[in-house]
Amino acid sequence: MKKILGMMLVLCMLCSTGLAEGVRIVAHGQGQVTTEPDLFMVTANVSSRAPTAAAAQQQVAASVHRIQEELEKTGLAPSDVVTTGYDCTPAYETEGERMVPSGYEANHVLSITCYDLELMDQVITIATSDEGTTLYGITFDTSLRRELYKQALALAMSAAEEKAGALSTAAGCTDYTILEVEEKEGYYYDNAVTAKEEAAGLAVSTGIRSGSINVSASVTLTCLAQ
Repeated sequence: MKKILGMMLVLCMLCSTGLAEGVRIVAHGQGQVTTEPDLFMVTANVSSRAPTAAAAQQQVAASVHRIQEELEKTGLAPSDVVTTGYDCTPAYETEGERMVPSGYEANHVLSITCYDLELMDQVITIATSDEGTTLYGITFDTSLRRELYKQALALAMSAAEEKAGALSTAAGCTDYTILEVEEKEGYYYDNAVTAKEEAAGLAVSTGIRSGSINVSASVTLTCLAQ
């Protein structure tokens, strides 16, 4: 009889200990805030070939200076038009089955940032006005990214806490304590392009139009449910 009572006492203590320790649960939450872009970035490569390296560099420099001056006339600041790459290398062309030297090629890569979407066609027209210029691409963004991310993060936390509460209830517990929070940032642009009917000023109509910007956040909560 004493042995039976002793075993029952041990079992009660184990159950009590397990209840005190609680149940470990993990909950994920996501939040997203949508806005319209208020800036765009263009990357353009200004290139020139000439018999000598010096001549190629001079030609590229002249083209870049002209582009910079024209862009500043639209209201862009000098800091909005910056160099992100530069090289001057020997150039070659094909003669039959051979590659023969044909002078030098200089490349000057410009990164252009504009905070007025209405100037997009004009900026692209200026950036590609030189025959040797190649446009690498255009990217849209928002200057409010940090503030919007905070809002998305708050939504993600709220969603994760709601899930943690539901899991806690499903586990037969009445409350939970957050032990750890893991943040996973996410930020992306939803591509949507619509045609423009009229050109802006003397600019060529590109037909490029932005979609929405989605700023998202994700968190993982590790909790102790009791």
